[in-house]
Amino acid sequence: MLQLKVINSLLFKAFLICVFFIYYQTKFLPGSLHSWIMLLGIVFMLPATYEKSANGQIKVSQDFFWVLLLAVIIIFGYVINIATATFSNFQAYIMMLITYVYVKHNSDEQTLVFINRLVRWFLLINGILIILQTLTGSYFPARYLASGNPPLEIASGVSDGATKNGFLVAFSLSMMLASLFFKQLKFSFFDFLIFIIGLISLVLSASRAGMLSFGAVVLFGSLFSIIQSLRDKRYRLSQFFILFFIIIAFGGFFIISYLNLNFEMLYEIRDSETGNYGLNVMIYKASNLVDGSIEERFYGFLFFKKLIVESPLHLFSVGYGAGSFETLNGLNIHNSWFELLITTGLFGFVIFIALLVSVTFKAFKQQDSIKYTPIFFALLSVMVFMFAHDVLRGRIFWLGLGIISGVTAISQKKKTAKLMQQGVN
Repeated sequence: MLQLKVINSLLFKAFLICVFFIYYQTKFLPGSLHSWIMLLGIVFMLPATYEKSANGQIKVSQDFFWVLLLAVIIIFGYVINIATATFSNFQAYIMMLITYVYVKHNSDEQTLVFINRLVRWFLLINGILIILQTLTGSYFPARYLASGNPPLEIASGVSDGATKNGFLVAFSLSMMLASLFFKQLKFSFFDFLIFIIGLISLVLSASRAGMLSFGAVVLFGSLFSIIQSLRDKRYRLSQFFILFFIIIAFGGFFIISYLNLNFEMLYEIRDSETGNYGLNVMIYKASNLVDGSIEERFYGFLFFKKLIVESPLHLFSVGYGAGSFETLNGLNIHNSWFELLITTGLFGFVIFIALLVSVTFKAFKQQDSIKYTPIFFALLSVMVFMFAHDVLRGRIFWLGLGIISGVTAISQKKKTAKLMQQGVN
């Protein structure tokens, strides 16, 4: 059994690494590598799970109850709407719930340490690649690994496109932001250098959703940090807190005053023979608030309203089923919040919110709740990103939520055991 625990631990770490460095589907497997590692990890979990079940040690926690209810709604929604629902989307929704269960089951205190180190390495390696890709138009690892032969003309780091790069960088930067703000969390000058590289990579990635989601975390995180530092001595602000805003202020002034958002300096640095498509995309997005991408989302929302008017009963039952919106509209709605509401109906949406609130409430009730703030900041970035893209069906949101839930469960068990021991004494 000890050997199985070691294997499970190694597989779980490999899963986390793949989520950040090989998020996409590869040429070598009919699917994503992290999904196969997760399924393999679940297989190795089965003996220990069976043993606990036989001994009556397994209890369905409140969060697993919400997950089970959500799974039932997704399954019924798929079956009832089989004419318009798609199996690929249905599979993605089931896999997202499996991700939560898998991550929670394998998370402990060391997971928090590992994920903090992992996002730093990701930002450093990914950031260097993005800078090189912007200057040269080359060095895309996904060209050799990703399926579908992605064009990769926009700097994407280790990812196969700006969208994945955007939410992964925003997630990682948000985690580091919490460590930067609070004195109790470890943050060195080398971490600050990595953080600056990560900020540069986010700007160069041409992901407006990524920049917006991180900006929202900066705003919320700043208010949260100041309020918490005033009401709770455990949340002391670090020396980097003021330094961060000084750099942001001067950086913003420099961009507005000297670069004028036209990236002319990058044109001078980059060899014209390598092409400027990636830079043209950045300039276009910086100078056009409304483009084809924004219009597509707007028309998707109009079709969403039309669906509700024509068949409101779907909304108050099990939804339209996974993938039905794409089948009926021809395009994705590019909004995970609306997509979840369409797919699972109002009941499924409320259950999802209940799960999120339940996990959050339990974590912040802990005595050492400050250790969860990096993951909470990261989760917030994903939740903002979800307004512009359909990322909920992936791994990153459920990875963060599962880690919080898993570590909280262990902390509660330790607290209960300590109270029982004190009662015996």
